[in-house]
Amino acid sequence: MGLEKSEDFKAMEKKKQGERLAASGLRYRIKPGTPPPNKGKKQMESKLSDIILGRPIGRKSSKTKLTGQEKKIQDLLDKNVSYSAIGRILGVHRLTVSTFAKERL
Repeated sequence: MGLEKSEDFKAMEKKKQGERLAASGLRYRIKPGTPPPNKGKKQMESKLSDIILGRPIGRKSSKTKLTGQEKKIQDLLDKNVSYSAIGRILGVHRLTVSTFAKERL
């Protein structure tokens, strides 16, 4: 058929697309003259605030899946039940039982 869009039409469409893109994120852009939130702070001050979140580095949680079941686990270990069997009974992995027994019992 040999139909093609004219150069004027292509230019008009390109201009419309540019206007749409320019307006699409306007409300999310930082307005000219707005000071940045970290103005006047040193780099590390802006990255590290005085608020410490979570537990200290290297410390393990005091609450685990097996917390409160120490007596039951100790009784099973006294009966020579394997870590795998204890894990199946309690619904946890055998390595969880092993770690718990080594650290807490």
